[in-house]
Amino acid sequence: GVEEPIKDEIKTVINNFEPRVRLRNVEVSLFPDDNAMDVSIIYDIVGLSAPQQLVTFILQPTRY
Repeated sequence: GVEEPIKDEIKTVINNFEPRVRLRNVEVSLFPDDNAMDVSIIYDIVGLSAPQQLVTFILQPTRY
């Protein structure tokens, strides 16, 4: 489906442009009825002994 290319792009951008984190996982869930997708990113902060970090957000189009 559409989820894999989006997930792959997020992984590529983080791995290539954010050296301060070590990416653990990216999850993308589609909500076609709402024209939205939920994105969760799990990562470690490099050089810091902190628990894994989780960022979750919803992507929606700016125009319908």
